[in-house]
Amino acid sequence: MLQILSGKFFNETISVKEFNGKEIFYSNIMMFGKIETDLWTLENVNLNQGVSSYLLTLRGHDLDSTSQFFHPEAFNEFRLLTSFWFKSIFEYDKNNVEMLCRQIPQNPNDNQIPSKILPEYFSLQKASDDFENYKNFINKVLKLSREKYKAILNSIDLFFQALNALNYNLELAFSLMVFSIESLCQKFDDFEENWEDYDDNVKSELNNLVEIYNISDEDYDNLKEVLLKNDHQKATKRFIDFSMSYVSDDFFREDAINSKTPLKKSDLKHVLKNCYRIRSSYVHNLEKIKKVNYIVSMMGNKETLGNESDLFLTFTGLTRLVHHILKNFIFSCEETGFEEIDFVEEIPHLANFPLDPQYWITDERGGRPEDIFIYYHYFLTLLIQSYNKEDFLEFKGLMHKIEENLKKGIKKNFKDATLVFYYLCNKLYDENGISEKFNQTCEKYDINSVLDNLSIETLICKLILTEDIYWDLEEIIDCYNNYVKNKFRKNALNLNDFHENCIVIVICNAFYHDENYKEFSKWANKLILELPSKVKCQEYIQNCINENKDIEFEEFNELYFNSNENE
Repeated sequence: MLQILSGKFFNETISVKEFNGKEIFYSNIMMFGKIETDLWTLENVNLNQGVSSYLLTLRGHDLDSTSQFFHPEAFNEFRLLTSFWFKSIFEYDKNNVEMLCRQIPQNPNDNQIPSKILPEYFSLQKASDDFENYKNFINKVLKLSREKYKAILNSIDLFFQALNALNYNLELAFSLMVFSIESLCQKFDDFEENWEDYDDNVKSELNNLVEIYNISDEDYDNLKEVLLKNDHQKATKRFIDFSMSYVSDDFFREDAINSKTPLKKSDLKHVLKNCYRIRSSYVHNLEKIKKVNYIVSMMGNKETLGNESDLFLTFTGLTRLVHHILKNFIFSCEETGFEEIDFVEEIPHLANFPLDPQYWITDERGGRPEDIFIYYHYFLTLLIQSYNKEDFLEFKGLMHKIEENLKKGIKKNFKDATLVFYYLCNKLYDENGISEKFNQTCEKYDINSVLDNLSIETLICKLILTEDIYWDLEEIIDCYNNYVKNKFRKNALNLNDFHENCIVIVICNAFYHDENYKEFSKWANKLILELPSKVKCQEYIQNCINENKDIEFEEFNELYFNSNENE
């Protein structure tokens, strides 16, 4: 949002107003004087050898209607960028700085002191006057494209989340530091799959199998293609390639002058691979960092740890490397001019909630064929909320729109569901339907044949209309199981809980009437677990199991809708 206040996204067609806001930050770094640009001013309020305070003033342009949302995010983004450049801690709360930068343990169990692990960031005796480069850095970031700006701020945020995690969990801190680079490479790398970079151990085993089973070259190439799609191998390779592309020689020369056991360039690829492996081991298995590496990382005076067969980065070494990569990536990005953006989408913490269907479902101006499963879902939702025959007259316009869509032509994967939905809406009103062309449409598109084909749409339609359900029980069970498996996929009907339960009751009662009480009990118990918080319904079904009697819809409905239990 700091970028928005800079005016980058405003032109003469957008109405804006002047903005001037202030915020206090606390930091472990001492900076004398005032740093000022057209957009912001940072000046010290109180300097001391412990925690210093600074006043930030932001000036810029903002939208009248959204300014109240952008301001907190803008101050936070400035805080992150300033912390990143000066390798320091800037916080809203003085106590947070004091806690993160503490020099001695606060209690007997306080054995992970950030200032001992990473004194470059957490020392209380820091000072800087590198103000011109700092202003250039902020200016550079603000001139990037909106996509890259947001991605970079997210990565820097992860970088400092890692530093905060250092206060209590080294493995989490290590993983977050890797994530800060990984989040960028997933968006901005030029990754290409290459068999030469695949795991050597896997390639060796595969080559042996190729010889043993005499696999043809064509089949071998196909197998390689499948293996190259392996997400883990691809993710590791992308992380390594992206990171290496933004490590310049400066990292091994002037930047490494004060480092202990710094990384050599020839070992860069190997330690990056180990970093990603440590990250994956923690994320997937909560595997701890090896004890020796942990101890060295806690000491904070070495950047690498090696033995006769392997080499690792300590957290100190990883932090310097990640900071270097992020900084180089930022300065490699091309600056852009004016961009058009959706300001509403940019409002932080904005949640979009669907409009209640009663306000749009009967509007014939909608009714797109590809939205049929959405209409079907919300129609069923309204149906269980209240049922009044006269309410269905409001759907007359929508029925006319469906008739128009059918005349123009609807894709097969939407057509059957559309016809069933059309039939259900009309039939719920009366035998002749809401639309004057109902019977004509049913005959023209042979809706009866569609209704004969078992699907979740036809099954729930017949159940609601209390029409005969004549399919084999095994077919109904297969239909239900496929529905449960696929209901969250795109272009699939997702029923409400009540109608799902009704289908299970149909299955339960079918087994009961076949005197297959074992399967009846099995499905009835399954139904109980589909009714969380509906205690009275659960008790009723359990009673049906115990007394060996079928489940009556009327009694179930009464308990389901009239109980005062939580929805």
